[in-house]
Amino acid sequence: LRYLFIIFPKRKKKIIITDRYCSDILLMTNVPLKLKKFLLSLFPKPTITFYLHNDPQILFDRRKQQPPEELEWQMDMFEHLVQSFNAKKIRTEDPDIDFRTITNETFEYFMKNRY
Repeated sequence: LRYLFIIFPKRKKKIIITDRYCSDILLMTNVPLKLKKFLLSLFPKPTITFYLHNDPQILFDRRKQQPPEELEWQMDMFEHLVQSFNAKKIRTEDPDIDFRTITNETFEYFMKNRY
C-alpha cells in the first residue's frame, strides 16, 4: 500500500529513490510465482532500476546471516523482477566503482530526459 498511496503519487511530481522494490512480494515462500507476478503487476514500475548482484557464496562471505542456498533462491526470484522491466544489472565488486556506475547511469538518464 505504501507504493500505491505514497510513492506513486510523489513520482508524478518529483524524483523518488527507494531500495528493494517490491522484494517482499517476491520473497514470500509457499506462494506460486504466478500469484507473485500478478501482485507485482499492481505496483507502478520504477523509471530507473539497478540490480546489484553477485555470486551467492560471495554474498554469504560478506554477510553470513543467510545461507548460500537461500541467497541463490532469492537471486532467482529477483531475476523474474529484473525481467519485468529494464533493470541495469551491476555485479558488485568495488563499492566506489559501483557507486560511480550508478551515478553515471542516473546522470545520463537525467540529461536525456531533461530533469
